[in-house]
Amino acid sequence: MSVPAAAKRASWVELDLEVPAEDEDRVAVALWACGSVGAWTIRPGLVRSYFGGDSGKVEERFRAAWRETSGEEWVGTLRAHGIPDLDWLARCRAGVEPVAVTPTLWVAPPGAGIESVAREGRRVVVIQPGQGFGTGFHPTTQALLGWIEAEPGERVLDVGCGSGVLGIAALALGARLAIGLDVDGDAIANADENRHRNGVSERMRLVRGSLDALAGEARFDRVLANLDGRTLEKLVGPLLERCAVGGRLGVAGLLISEREGFLRSLRPLLAEFLDERIDPDDSTGDAWWSAWLVRRAKS
Repeated sequence: MSVPAAAKRASWVELDLEVPAEDEDRVAVALWACGSVGAWTIRPGLVRSYFGGDSGKVEERFRAAWRETSGEEWVGTLRAHGIPDLDWLARCRAGVEPVAVTPTLWVAPPGAGIESVAREGRRVVVIQPGQGFGTGFHPTTQALLGWIEAEPGERVLDVGCGSGVLGIAALALGARLAIGLDVDGDAIANADENRHRNGVSERMRLVRGSLDALAGEARFDRVLANLDGRTLEKLVGPLLERCAVGGRLGVAGLLISEREGFLRSLRPLLAEFLDERIDPDDSTGDAWWSAWLVRRAKS
């Protein structure tokens, strides 16, 4: 179905996509290929993207881009409609609300007015949402922060840092140093804004690139990776290498259906399984699976 004529005359076109979690990365590639100017995960299973008002036939263009980039036909739900001229980033930010991610930690957008929470002795991390993932809403973020709260470390590495929420929160929970690593320049810019907003810029370094961008000898007490399942299966070995012996590796972003594949990739490695968490995902009927591991010494 094409976008109505009224939508074509609008300043922006808003496209909502119902997306299985395992397809979000591929959807992002297709959205970029068909001219999207920005996209966010509004909630698990829902991606919202924006196009210029003269884009026309946005749904058809996305379907074509999906075929070209994935080799498949799109079978999910698409909903496009025109909207008036506005700050579309502010529109996405407006839907973000404060959330209690652990018993002692809240994540909130700027100006949320939760001074009473801070006065009660709880820590508050202020995150301005951007194109980087991480507002505290998603259960995968909450799983990792719960473990960091229970077992804080001195030096923390957040791989795929997005908005910077995990590293900033780790510092609030007692870490001395955090490094946020991401291949996406927009995510690094968003994380930079947020580290300054929380007054931790001197204790949080940001690096654009992959694990290879870090010094070869760099090791961390806690390594956090909230990524998709296929990427985690490939990276679990290098991620463990970045853990000091006895350090913890927290992984999230896998569906429960990907658990066995990840555990198979873990078997030959120097790792011990400490804890897991399963969070139902009502939007897909599946569930998110997160794990907390420790790096063993060589025998």
